[in-house]
Amino acid sequence: MRISFISSIAAAAIALSAAPAIACPACFAASSPGTLRAFYLSTVLLTTMPFLIIAGFVILLRHTPPGGPAARRPRAPRSEDGGADAGQ
Repeated sequence: MRISFISSIAAAAIALSAAPAIACPACFAASSPGTLRAFYLSTVLLTTMPFLIIAGFVILLRHTPPGGPAARRPRAPRSEDGGADAGQ
């Protein structure tokens, strides 16, 4: 009960202390050029992000060998004379 009361007080304090938003994407007349530029850039970024993520997965899958990442590692050359590994 006490934790619930403290959580409620903390949530109310945070909600009441929030400052009003300076920029509103719906009213461009009240926004400065810098704010509009940031709004447009964030819109472009958020619009293209899903396509970039999907393209990254496609590229990753196309460049991964069928055996997985371990198949990509080069193998050490075997020595002709037997060397130290001859008994194993």
